[in-house]
Amino acid sequence: MIRAHTSVPDPQLVLEQVGVRYGDTVAIDDLDLVVNRGEIMSIVGPSGCGKSSLVRVIAGLVGPYRGRVTIAGAVVADERTWVPPEKRGVGVVFQEYALFPHLRLGDNVGFGLPGGDASRRRVAEVLELVNLAPLADRYPHELSGGEQQRAALARALAPRPQVLLLDEPFSNLDRNLRDQVRHDTVVAMQEEGVTAICVTHDRAEALVVGSRVAVMRDGRLEQVDTPEAVYHAPASRFVAAFLDDADLVAGTAADGVAETRFGRLPIQPDSMTGPVEVMIRPHEVTIHPDEDGDGFVDLVEFRGGSIAHRVRLADGSTVLALRRHTDALALGTRVRVEVVVEHPLTAFVRDDTVPMPMTSAS
Repeated sequence: MIRAHTSVPDPQLVLEQVGVRYGDTVAIDDLDLVVNRGEIMSIVGPSGCGKSSLVRVIAGLVGPYRGRVTIAGAVVADERTWVPPEKRGVGVVFQEYALFPHLRLGDNVGFGLPGGDASRRRVAEVLELVNLAPLADRYPHELSGGEQQRAALARALAPRPQVLLLDEPFSNLDRNLRDQVRHDTVVAMQEEGVTAICVTHDRAEALVVGSRVAVMRDGRLEQVDTPEAVYHAPASRFVAAFLDDADLVAGTAADGVAETRFGRLPIQPDSMTGPVEVMIRPHEVTIHPDEDGDGFVDLVEFRGGSIAHRVRLADGSTVLALRRHTDALALGTRVRVEVVVEHPLTAFVRDDTVPMPMTSAS
């Protein structure tokens, strides 16, 4: 996936201390976010964390009870200002696509444009951008799911929005089609130079789509950074466990290294000292059948190209390891565990009052 990184900050969408609530329920709490011009940002988090409320407050479908929303330098919502949705320059692609069934594709895409030759040229331009130009005369029911998704994207792009919001846009598609349509969508948005937010519950999708990823939890942003940073250097235990399977291994840190039951492991930040927990992911764990090993396999999960093995250690803790699909070990196999990495692992200050995150195989 090609990513458009913004080298010089150029804020196009700014949220400052934004709060949204429904009755007594707080959906978004004191949220700050900056999305730069031409940037595609992924917003990811568990159900109920506030992702859809974030889309609604940017689009103007709900109002914040506090804070400020600024689009292209103009305040669209604060305690004194309210700009209605149709005047914000925001395009939205919803999960359901919401195409008009009685209009042909070209008319769907041109809906809301002023008309005339300029509008017809713009419709033709965006249909070409999403590879739907030959289907301009078809009705929505004559389009496949992937074609309907691209049609919804074309309609959202046609008015040249200041910000494009995509709310779970690929979730209605099957896996193989979703990957291709997602790639085509990102390429089209990059070619158009659009500033976009893509909201998803799919962790892998968030890492693929966004040049930056914002991880939400309980109405707040836990971390906003590049996909590589949020995955390899999570800011919290929640981010570590949410983005992928993760285990935390107890250790003692000094001079950029943690002494653990699996030996000396390089850690970040390298300034940490004293008791820590080191995050390891299953692909960093190797297990070897060994009758003298201090653990045994107590769960096996087939995952297609790999097989996950949960190893229960002598002290009752567990660690997850991946092996090739041809190298499955039987339940009960005694094993020796190794952690071999060529990069620093993220460490957190050890706090016995904070429960360690569970891997999905636990």
